[in-house]
Amino acid sequence: MNIRLLPLAVLLCYAFSLSGQNDYIINPSVINGSLVQTTPPVTEIYISPKLALDTTKHAKPGYNPKKDWPLNSYVDFTALPAKSDLGVQKNYPKFNTTRSSQLDFDGIGPTNVDPADPCIAIGPNHIVQMVNAPSGSKFKVWNKDGTVAWNEIYFDGITGINGAGDPIVLYDARADRWLLSEFSISGYKMVVGISTSPDPLGSYYIYSFNTPNFPDYPKYSIWTDAFLITTNEDGVSPAYALDRTKMLAGDPEVTAQRFTIPEFPTINFQAATPVGMVGTNLPPSGSPGLIMRMADDAWSTSIPDDRLEIWEFDIDFENEANTSLTGPIILETEPFDSNLCGYSSYACIDQPDSPLNLDPLREVLMNKIAYRNFGDYESIVCTHVTDVDGDDRAGIRWYELRNEGNGWEIYQQSTYAPDYDDASRWMSSACINADGTIGLAYNISSATIYPGMRYTGRTACDPLNEMTYPETTIKEGTSKNSSNRWGDYTCLDVDPGNGSFWYTAGYTKNDS
Repeated sequence: MNIRLLPLAVLLCYAFSLSGQNDYIINPSVINGSLVQTTPPVTEIYISPKLALDTTKHAKPGYNPKKDWPLNSYVDFTALPAKSDLGVQKNYPKFNTTRSSQLDFDGIGPTNVDPADPCIAIGPNHIVQMVNAPSGSKFKVWNKDGTVAWNEIYFDGITGINGAGDPIVLYDARADRWLLSEFSISGYKMVVGISTSPDPLGSYYIYSFNTPNFPDYPKYSIWTDAFLITTNEDGVSPAYALDRTKMLAGDPEVTAQRFTIPEFPTINFQAATPVGMVGTNLPPSGSPGLIMRMADDAWSTSIPDDRLEIWEFDIDFENEANTSLTGPIILETEPFDSNLCGYSSYACIDQPDSPLNLDPLREVLMNKIAYRNFGDYESIVCTHVTDVDGDDRAGIRWYELRNEGNGWEIYQQSTYAPDYDDASRWMSSACINADGTIGLAYNISSATIYPGMRYTGRTACDPLNEMTYPETTIKEGTSKNSSNRWGDYTCLDVDPGNGSFWYTAGYTKNDS
């Protein structure tokens, strides 16, 4: 899993929406969290190399469907687009054949686990990466020059709770603290570590929250007074709010509030994604937390158009009777096609030298959704994969939403799929810095291109609906992948100091 500092330029320099009928949901489930322990500093914790950790994830060579993600069994064949994606970007700068990174080094891995699911967070002085490993999640810390500050260790060696992976790491810029997380299969738990100081190698408050079902595919974000989480639980889509103020203080009496977002009638994997703050500018006073998901009109005749949905999570930790989940705000998009190789396959993306295709992960808005307040407007950046040409070539649909005081609208959108090759681009992640520059990074693969990493971007002054930075290779793959389970997410983050972009994802080498 590579880590790359991306040198996107920093420069200083319409929309439509459709409101749907809103559901107003009250009376959340309240979950009492447990402060498991306050750890010693990471640098003082000795984890024996002979420690017998339970193996919770195994290598999955060959074709492996996700047994816990049921497939959509119905498609509306009258859905748009009929063939080609009309939102595809038309003009592309020439492919950048010269490497132009400021810093480039390999992260943790390979761990012989499918998928690896690397994620990253950037602080003022450190880089923290987490990945799936056979006995849960591993994390590792670097200094900003790429030198190792602390070598990889298992997260459950710190928490004392048997972890099972799907890690997310975040840097909370307002608090100057770190959040590390994974799920546990020991009683169905979300395990969250909050650093007690700005030092990611210092001590941590370890919290545990029991969930009613297995909290698969957890995604975390930071909001004003809450850590927001979404999961996939037996085909339903819960949203959680954890009390950020108390957790930062190490308060043992902490709670989470839980709602279930109403289901789509046919699609079974319904994970939403939380919107998270980037930077230190707060949203306007009283702004609710935001949860988003996508909807393809091909999923059901009850979905009239392709769309994004925003759900408002208005949270009161003192009195849960005042907490509500309201939505959806419906933002009608340019038509897109999520039907990559049908809705009954977890293999679609071509790779060389192998009949085994890779999972497109077609159903969700990708990790992570970035929010930033620019003062005169608020912005949200998000992405998902789509079928570009009706022949199962994957491209990346990206959006910038804006709220200029009258509600959220789609400010710009397009599908990134350069026309100089027939490759698929997927497993994307986008972020936005304080100058309005948007970075977009992703995996690429085709029948002639081994799975690798590339990126592009745009500045705030560029023509709307275009990624204008020449596509640039981060890492070229050199071999095929042995499993269709390529990944469930990657992560692009912004440096809180200089606004540069850092990315982590997988690429292939030596058939690993």
